[in-house]
Amino acid sequence: MGLVKFVGALLAWGTGLLLLWLLVDDLFVRAYAAVVDTCLGSLGGNRALHVEVLDQKRAWIDAELRLYHADHPERFLAVPSSSYMIAYLPAAVLFALVVATPLAWRLRLRILVVGELLLVPIALTRIGVAVAREFTWIQVNSERLLEVGPTAYRLLNGLSDPLYRDPNTTFLAPGVLACLLLAPHASELLGALRRRRRDAVAGRDLREP
Repeated sequence: MGLVKFVGALLAWGTGLLLLWLLVDDLFVRAYAAVVDTCLGSLGGNRALHVEVLDQKRAWIDAELRLYHADHPERFLAVPSSSYMIAYLPAAVLFALVVATPLAWRLRLRILVVGELLLVPIALTRIGVAVAREFTWIQVNSERLLEVGPTAYRLLNGLSDPLYRDPNTTFLAPGVLACLLLAPHASELLGALRRRRRDAVAGRDLREP
């Protein structure tokens, strides 16, 4: 019974958060652009990045990462970006997984705050790896904006698509993070599930003639 309640709560919270996106999408993508601009806008040397919010969204693509030489902002490479897949959906998955547990609310909120804060550097890392890979391809006056060795290039090339474009990462990252944050409280979680099961059995026994 405890597992059924958890799955039911997970689906309810998840559905609610997906519907909430319809109300906050414009505000969220602008916040996403501001955070990425602040954290990754100046990447050292002549490398620069600006996030442009798109007026016409395409599927989940609601922004562009514009990569350019700092002295030539008018000449940029546009990389499609999705604030929904990179930031909102991982945050929603983590929220639903943590809040659906039967732990005490104070503990759930504490885990949730830590988890959501940790998702910010995870999202920036996903973007940063993709951006670094793209900068290795950009040339200005016959010079690449990012020069790396063959091993680093193969690493960036191998990680960029799985981290940035693979939708599985959107679900895997918050799922693993939730497990890591909940693991220290496993005994409390199991105890709460047992109490729920015991209460359900007791209630059923009372209803039986």
